[in-house]
Amino acid sequence: MPDLKITQLTALPEATNDDLLVIVNDPTGSPITQKITLGNLRKDILNTTPKTSNYTATANDGVLWGNATSGSFTFSLPTATSTIKGLELTFVKTDSSTNTITIDPDGAQTINGAPTYILYGQYQTLTIYCDGSNWKIKSIAGSINSELYNINYVPTGTEAAGSLYWDSTEGTLASVLTGGNVKAYLGTQLYARVRNVEATTLTAGEVVYLYGSTGNRATVKRAFNTGDPTSSKTLGIVAESIAANQVGYVITQGVIDKMNLGSPYVEGDILWLGSTPGTFTRVKPTQPDHLVFIGVVERANAGNGQIYVKPQNGYELDELHNVLITSPVTGQSLVWDGTASLWKNQTILANTFETVNKNLYAYPATLAYNVFGDLSTITYTLPSGTITKTFNYTAGDLTSIVLSGNTPSGINLTKTLTYTIGNLTGVSYS
Repeated sequence: MPDLKITQLTALPEATNDDLLVIVNDPTGSPITQKITLGNLRKDILNTTPKTSNYTATANDGVLWGNATSGSFTFSLPTATSTIKGLELTFVKTDSSTNTITIDPDGAQTINGAPTYILYGQYQTLTIYCDGSNWKIKSIAGSINSELYNINYVPTGTEAAGSLYWDSTEGTLASVLTGGNVKAYLGTQLYARVRNVEATTLTAGEVVYLYGSTGNRATVKRAFNTGDPTSSKTLGIVAESIAANQVGYVITQGVIDKMNLGSPYVEGDILWLGSTPGTFTRVKPTQPDHLVFIGVVERANAGNGQIYVKPQNGYELDELHNVLITSPVTGQSLVWDGTASLWKNQTILANTFETVNKNLYAYPATLAYNVFGDLSTITYTLPSGTITKTFNYTAGDLTSIVLSGNTPSGINLTKTLTYTIGNLTGVSYS
């Protein structure tokens, strides 16, 4: 093999500070130049011995392993400048302890806008690069049971649809839903994606009910409490503007904010479905309006109010599972049917003599008199038969009044009057 000899040193036009130029002479005598940036070269520099305490990374580090078994510690980053622009650093937590490893930029510099990034799980891996003034995340990896989200991330409010990040205020992961207008907090909110079949746009904050479905989507309209069809299927509150015949989100459980809850609303107000389509009210409706619970005011504020939403639809009497009402008419009552184990509507006769006695005047009556000219019987014609009232006398004195005939089962409608020396002394019923 011939000796290699540098015969010519040529500066490449694209060379910049910190580039490494390798110039090699091949057997033909023509020089070969190769540009290798330090950033590319550093990718192959591995610090295979894990760090166990605070360490400041340098521009010559490529992969830094950390073992936090003995306690949590910090990897400090070099100052991000144009000199190390493009530098990539990778950090790996090798242990399974609950101790953490913090990646901390210099001064006010950030990682994807956050002041730090923390590794929690075993083999959780973070790769970042310098953009000349801060650090950006290139990739995140880790075992399936590792937490991979930066709990110190400060949401900007401009996260794009499809983003998933930790929201420390809500204490859970936030997912930005399709369209980018609605954030769903995992484990604390439920949303339905529905189609608006009103002729006008549904606006955030309006209450809607399930109307039907079309195009493989449940459809909604504005809910109100003056009838069963528009109230009994109340779904939730619109979370974003939904144009007519378009699809959007309705929150069915959880917190919705940015609501217009100025005076007279106060924290703790219970909200009910209103009589105007799409509205809610703090005044509890009364019959015949239908009662539908919507939620509770968590924060009363004009423009930034907050409601915990949990619709609970009221029920009609005949919607209860143990009540069967068929063609009701005025004056009917509910009667327990032990055989069917149901309450049923039924027209009933009075179940006491006093009630029968008071109500007999409503029925046709036939009067009869005895030979002494005294009233002897009154016969009432009832829907189910007849009842006869008989008057008994002794020596001209009334001694008893007896009701007989088709009377309610199990009831003896006998009225007895007691006399002493011609004076009425007692009235008894049996």
